Amino acid sequence: MTIRLTITALVLAASMGPAAAREQTRVTLHVPATLLKGAPPHATIEGLAPGQQVELETFRSEPVSIETNGQWSTLHPVYHAHATFGADRRGRVSVETATPLPGSTYTSADPRGLLWSGRVAGRAGEAAAEIADLKPGMVRWNLRIAGKQITTAETALTKTLGGLRIERVDTPGLVGVYAAPAGARHAPTLIYLHGSEGGTFKDAQAQAELYASRGFASFALIYFTWPYERIANAPAGFINLPVERLDIARQWLAQQAEADPKTIEVVGASKGAEFGLLGASVYPWIDKLVACVPSSLVWGGFGGDDGLPSFTLGGKALPNVAYGDYGPVLRHEILSVERHRRDRQAATADTVAAATIPIERAKARILLLSGGQDAIWPSSPMAGEVVARMQRKGLANRVQWRDFPDAGHFICGTGEAPTRYFDGDPVMNGGGTANGNGAAASQAWDATLAFLRK
Repeated sequence: MTIRLTITALVLAASMGPAAAREQTRVTLHVPATLLKGAPPHATIEGLAPGQQVELETFRSEPVSIETNGQWSTLHPVYHAHATFGADRRGRVSVETATPLPGSTYTSADPRGLLWSGRVAGRAGEAAAEIADLKPGMVRWNLRIAGKQITTAETALTKTLGGLRIERVDTPGLVGVYAAPAGARHAPTLIYLHGSEGGTFKDAQAQAELYASRGFASFALIYFTWPYERIANAPAGFINLPVERLDIARQWLAQQAEADPKTIEVVGASKGAEFGLLGASVYPWIDKLVACVPSSLVWGGFGGDDGLPSFTLGGKALPNVAYGDYGPVLRHEILSVERHRRDRQAATADTVAAATIPIERAKARILLLSGGQDAIWPSSPMAGEVVARMQRKGLANRVQWRDFPDAGHFICGTGEAPTRYFDGDPVMNGGGTANGNGAAASQAWDATLAFLRK
């Protein structure tokens, strides 16, 4: 849901030639006053002359977590994005479909380009006065013609529409957060699986609300956490994780009035995508699966004693490709993707075969999303292996694959998050280019929602 806000300015059209300069043109900037994160802003500019150039810029403040010598802190940098457009023959610019001209902070038509493409203000000479009173979660839009600022507007980004039923679950067999539209009955139902960052109640609630705000009865499963989170009933490491926790979540969802347990969809990111593909190969009740930057293999455990398995089924450890020494990655000597390549090469052919997820057993329809420059693990080649396996089994019609050659690992959000803070640090940013990551995340989010709703 968006609330439209129209800003009108009377502009002397000096840049349109002598005849036009004698007249005043009514130029309108349309942006939403409130925008649900992940929704395209549908920004438009009207009242221009055909072909007239106009610049639209945004400033936004968004938090980022920074690790320094093993200590994490949260900063709130301000990001500055800008794009120049040429008006169409009706004197209109639709940011959703318009290709920005050279010199803009993003390169291809993208409805969220002015949200994700900003550079950290101050690094590129932006005026500090523009951002002095900018509040976190706000987006400021400035419209300029011929270098002159015409008008400004603000959009408040919101994570949820409200009107949700939210419940925290913390039991020995099931941990996570449930959210659903209050009063809904038999809504499409979804389980979300986080990645190697581990689960927290804060993040789980954010993910559950994200999908609930789009009509889903959603459960964000915390299947493991890190010890400092102090979640008593969640395993404190990616070790001996029962695949059955997925089925426990399904059984719990079956008791919720808002949910429809007959058609459950699963969304997994990174290690959560590995878990999702593994779960789909075991449980025929998974109707659809979105596997973002996935793995074709079961990898070994981590976060505890070396050599322990990651997943169990029926109390037995599942075959896996064990991790080697991760120290060189933590010391920034090699990328994480190289650690995965070396560990796979070190494993025997029989080990790799046994650890390969038998995805052909799945009844689910599957959407794979991958980055060709993934610096965390080789999600693009591994997604290709999943597709090839389905093709060999005559099941190609059950899997879709969207690969983004210029993108890295972090493409699994809602498509509007800034991409540039970690420019030049491939260990932190997960690989890919700023434009490649932003465009991929935007398209991946749209593809995810379209797939789930189809």
